[in-house]
Amino acid sequence: MKKFAFILFLLSFISLQVFSQEKTVTGTVVDEEGGVIVSCKVLVNGTLKVLSDYDGNYSINVKETDTLTFSFIGKKSVSHAVAGKSEIPITLFDATEELGVAVIVGMGMSLEEKKITHAVTTFGSEALTESKDRSAINALSGKIPGVTISNASGAAGSSTRVIFRGFSTFNGSNQPLYVVNGAPISNASSGSGSLNGGTDFGNSANDINPEDIETITFLKGSAATTLYGSRAANGVIIINTKKGSEGIGQILISSTAVFSAPLRLPQLQNVYGQGIFGNWDQRENTSYGPRFDDQLHYWGHVVDNERLIKPYSALPNNISDFFDVGRMFQNSASLSGGTEQATYFLSFSNVTDDGIMPYDRDSYKRNTISLSGTAKINEKIKSSASINYVNKTNKFVPTGQGGQSVWNNILQQPRDIPILELADYENKFFDKNNYYSPYTTNPYWPLLENGNANNEDRVYGMADITYTPIKGLNITFRASTDVSNRQ
Repeated sequence: MKKFAFILFLLSFISLQVFSQEKTVTGTVVDEEGGVIVSCKVLVNGTLKVLSDYDGNYSINVKETDTLTFSFIGKKSVSHAVAGKSEIPITLFDATEELGVAVIVGMGMSLEEKKITHAVTTFGSEALTESKDRSAINALSGKIPGVTISNASGAAGSSTRVIFRGFSTFNGSNQPLYVVNGAPISNASSGSGSLNGGTDFGNSANDINPEDIETITFLKGSAATTLYGSRAANGVIIINTKKGSEGIGQILISSTAVFSAPLRLPQLQNVYGQGIFGNWDQRENTSYGPRFDDQLHYWGHVVDNERLIKPYSALPNNISDFFDVGRMFQNSASLSGGTEQATYFLSFSNVTDDGIMPYDRDSYKRNTISLSGTAKINEKIKSSASINYVNKTNKFVPTGQGGQSVWNNILQQPRDIPILELADYENKFFDKNNYYSPYTTNPYWPLLENGNANNEDRVYGMADITYTPIKGLNITFRASTDVSNRQ
């Protein structure tokens, strides 16, 4: 009898060890038509662990006794016990009773996706953060049919342009309306579009930290004006930020480093040097002079009875050597949690972006602090609120075709003029008074002396309270603010 009890105890111990060990479960999440579902939530015993990737795949470490739940906006949630399985493929079907909260399309309103007569595209948080772009909108470029997303200049902190189904006006704005947590926000752009020294300090929609966004919805079609009026004539981008969820507090930290370089530079000839009509001319800013002979030649003006000398040779990397390697560092930390009655979400993010121009002259620095949450006061009254502070500093190198444009002056340097030597722009041979050519400017002068800077503080947020006197009837009062101080 004692031997039998010992064997039973040993088997129970072995069984306990087996069920307490973790294993990897994988699978693919698709809809009823076989299309993959991106950013589907995979919960373990009610706690969010991972999201499905762009191919609908997921991989998660679990125990044999765990239960997986798969949840996605507009779809019925599905639960599966692990129970010895190592692969669990999932098919999610359209929700019937839950479709009322599938897609948020208006001032706190939501509709069943199949009942929406205009085009709607929704993305989850993973789709926004996978590319690690400082801008949530930039991260979706090329992923939305009928929507063109482009970066205005490619410089650090530059604006993002969003065009729904082509231009609607030549004189006014073609940009959509941005709505965050049910409240419209400013998407003002700062800068100048001058051909003789344009600047771009970015647009306000890019102030939002991508890590703070829960979902983003692109509402296309003229029917959007029914919900938001004439401001939505060019479409609506609806952003819902994270507000925490029931459970033990979670701390998430994200760090990203991105390095950049010019993708493509002009292919220039390296046979002829400074001059015009085949003749050398010390004042010319063109490369129509004699063929290179690799002999020592004078160049520039005589200053204080002195003159520079250099080989009359091509410098094939002259332009590429001017640029630096761009560096962008993005760090974010958040704390979230809550109970059945209230939730909270607190985050801080920092972005430091130094572009490809030398000497930190095209840079972007942004710090954001966000606090949001929800509260269930009783069975009929609930509320939510969010407040965001943004501080950003931009430095921008003038663009265009005039003397203020760094790029324009780089292109005007003959193929034998050593651009890097011009960096000492206060040198008597390279300053404004004695520069070798009267037809162009030392590119380091507008870079270091004519740059533009912008510093902005912004606070935006909202608070609402919803009263539900009877099922199906919601009465919501919402207040919002969006103020900024730009210098």
